[in-house]
Amino acid sequence: MKYSAVAGRYAKALLDVAIGLEKEEEYGLLLEIVARAYDSLKDFFDDPTINPLKKHEKILSLLKGVVSVDKPFENFLRIAFERKRQRYFPLMVALYRDMRIESEGKIPVEVYTPQELSEEEKEILAKFVKKHSLREPVFREHISDGLIAGVRLEFQGMTYDISVKGRLLKMVKGIFGKG
Repeated sequence: MKYSAVAGRYAKALLDVAIGLEKEEEYGLLLEIVARAYDSLKDFFDDPTINPLKKHEKILSLLKGVVSVDKPFENFLRIAFERKRQRYFPLMVALYRDMRIESEGKIPVEVYTPQELSEEEKEILAKFVKKHSLREPVFREHISDGLIAGVRLEFQGMTYDISVKGRLLKMVKGIFGKG
């Protein structure tokens, strides 16, 4: 995922408001819906000839057809469209989710495996993450066809590659040099 400081600031601001209003779950779901709507109508929302207020009205009409939207979330959307930040909605979803996990004193962990993990394997990985981060992990699992066996973990900006593929690549680099 490509990082953006702008998307991070917007996600953090929305989460702060959501925490204050005790609507973390609701705002997270609304943001996901907005990101999906943006992806579906990207040409409209990214068209510079269309007034940002028209884009704001369009997204609100789409949302209000499905769910209720309160004034703080409406204001968040208005500001995002006025400042032409709508292209960051998909990234804001991921950042909001991770920031929410961190606000609970836990740590988000991306787990890449060739097959689904058993409960025993999850417990072992949880102990590993707790040892390195001192926090309870929240796993987001991904099945990776490129892995032979083992696991790759990503958390706190670090990657821990405990896979057969990773070890083979390390051996090849060791034999043929770094290059």
